[in-house]
Amino acid sequence: MTTFTFERKNGRIVKFYGHGHTGHASIGEDIVCAGISAASQQTAFGIINYLKVPCHLGINNDTGFLYLDLEMKDKNADISSEIYNKMVEDKKVQIETLMETLLIMLREIELQYPENLKIIEKEDL
Repeated sequence: MTTFTFERKNGRIVKFYGHGHTGHASIGEDIVCAGISAASQQTAFGIINYLKVPCHLGINNDTGFLYLDLEMKDKNADISSEIYNKMVEDKKVQIETLMETLLIMLREIELQYPENLKIIEKEDL
């Protein structure tokens, strides 16, 4: 089973992470895993590459792990934390749109495949 967790602060999703293989089919043939991976990577790469927000991202394809944290800039980002935080704030509407759309998409997958995907939401940590 894949577990996907969303963490919110002040109502906004500030990080998500998922791990585990869904077990719906063998690796490479699993449509549930492919859907989860495509949606979550599209969101992460949209934030990083299109919106140009150098947030912390971690991926391990062997374990099915994906992590995105908007509260942390990428360690290789050549900007101060102050500039990074302003960048995130300035792009909050676009970031929220991507994050909330990801959550909606994964909820739809969870409804269809409840034995393969579990979503957890944590509020205001």
